[in-house]
Amino acid sequence: MIDRAEYSKAYYLANKERIVERSKDYKLANKEKVAENNKAYYEANKEKRAEIDKAYRRTIKHKKKYGITLDECISQFGTSCNNCGRTPVEGERVLCTDHCHKTGVVRGRLCHSCNTSIGRLGDTVEALERVVRYLKGEN
Repeated sequence: MIDRAEYSKAYYLANKERIVERSKDYKLANKEKVAENNKAYYEANKEKRAEIDKAYRRTIKHKKKYGITLDECISQFGTSCNNCGRTPVEGERVLCTDHCHKTGVVRGRLCHSCNTSIGRLGDTVEALERVVRYLKGEN
């Protein structure tokens, strides 16, 4: 017995041009009805759509800025800070995607504290070494 979802997908792929053309024709012939249905759907699903739209915008923004989607970043670097190991809890800021400002290469995911600390040190190893010497009392 063939699965209905598989059949539908196969049918769509085999008849895609015809289906798209019929859909365009229907929308043109029934503009007001389609607009009314769309408006009713968006009103009924306002909260759900807002969540989806927010997540989608966040993903697109992440891909444009870093060249990697947020999901790819999370699967590659994990869900805890790559520096201190803390995992944000509900209500805390989410992890930041850390990247080299010169090359744009993503280095990992950091909690807000680690990210701002590194940023305030100017993203340089020399500044971090000075801080280590200071904490050891070698200055």
